[in-house]
Amino acid sequence: MNRTDEIIEQYLLDIRKAIHNLVPCETFLEGLRQELQEALNTSENCTLEELFSQFGDPESVAQEFLEDAEELQPKKIAKSKRKRNIIIGALIVVLVASFGYLYVIHSQTQAKAVQTIEVIEE
Repeated sequence: MNRTDEIIEQYLLDIRKAIHNLVPCETFLEGLRQELQEALNTSENCTLEELFSQFGDPESVAQEFLEDAEELQPKKIAKSKRKRNIIIGALIVVLVASFGYLYVIHSQTQAKAVQTIEVIEE
């Protein structure tokens, strides 16, 4: 790993820390890594300050990423809530049907037991 790669990794680590795992960022960071490597391909001795001046400080890059990600989050949240509500509804239907089935079985068993007892008593 050359010096430029080490600086890129440090820059990406600083961005990852600024994101604080609030949203998944692996795809974003991998794409940014490739962009940085392509942009700095000709530069042998790159410094963090040069990265900051060209691409911005890690906090501002992370903030931009989070703002873009927040635009997508309400849709994901609404979709997950809708799925959750459908699953809960289906479970309630299955639970009610199970209780109904158990009640019918219980009623039939009780009737058979009473009839059996009557036959034995005669």
